Amino acid sequence: SLEVMEYCFENNIILCPIPSHTSHKLHPCDVGVFGPLKAAYRQQVERLYRGGANIVGKQYFTSLYSSAHEQVLNPQDTKSGWSKIGLYLFSPDTV
Repeated sequence: SLEVMEYCFENNIILCPIPSHTSHKLHPCDVGVFGPLKAAYRQQVERLYRGGANIVGKQYFTSLYSSAHEQVLNPQDTKSGWSKIGLYLFSPDTV
């Protein structure tokens, strides 16, 4: 909606729409980036529940996401995820 777009613009949030019928092209992101990030975020949420929280509301999102992000999003693991599906950085020495 227009309101969402304005909010994102005002708060320096970049929206990235995913065109329909393109998920197969985005699979490398699932393997190398979003899959591990989702798993790490889930671990953070479960840790919060074990600590006694009954509801994980918006107030927790930033700290939970930040911790998960620091755990899994780094160049080495991202490259490893891409290589798992057969995509590698170009290296003339390797070719």
